[in-house]
Amino acid sequence: MAERTYLGPQGIIEKKKKYIMPCLAHFYKEPRQFVRGSMQYLYDSEGKKYLDCFAGVSVINCGHCNPEINKKVT
Repeated sequence: MAERTYLGPQGIIEKKKKYIMPCLAHFYKEPRQFVRGSMQYLYDSEGKKYLDCFAGVSVINCGHCNPEINKKVT
């Protein structure tokens, strides 16, 4: 199996400055790189588990890869 490589905090900040808005890059000094989601949890590139409490405009809080939703969509 091929080893995965990740951007890392500095790479994330550089992409934010280039593609989103330069003024947003200062919010995180060392942003986490989320690489996987499972229901209410997110996992970063170091394997640390986080509870995802974010919901807002165009984002609903139904979990990542929710099996009920996936079944209906597919």
